[in-house]
Amino acid sequence: MNNTAILATQIFPGIDSEKRVLLIVDDDPQVRKTLLRLLGREFDETRVAANSHEAENQLADGMVRFLICDFSLGGHQPKGTELIRRWRRQHPSLQRTVLFSGSYINDIDIPREVDQLVCKSEDPAVLLKALQAPAE
Repeated sequence: MNNTAILATQIFPGIDSEKRVLLIVDDDPQVRKTLLRLLGREFDETRVAANSHEAENQLADGMVRFLICDFSLGGHQPKGTELIRRWRRQHPSLQRTVLFSGSYINDIDIPREVDQLVCKSEDPAVLLKALQAPAE
């Protein structure tokens, strides 16, 4: 098992039990591209969305099991914490959710629907190291 596969199983326990579909929700195209490159090969399917509307369309088929959502999607979008809370209630297929934030990390009130908080980094090596930390 390569390092990326180990990373994926640490962040998303149970990853091997069924079709592994990951949804990455972030308004920054560079972040989506980086996460897709780092994690995409470890899932059967990886989807991306730039906003809550696109994400809801991706979640509608009930196939998404793993979710990474940005805390702040910009504009008039709800915060990632609110979206994860809502999506966990509406989509029981979601097995594991990660809130992704580049700032405000100390000020975030994390609801129980969020399994892990990961801080963004512009340096992919730092991001990978942060993602490799075992889930609490």
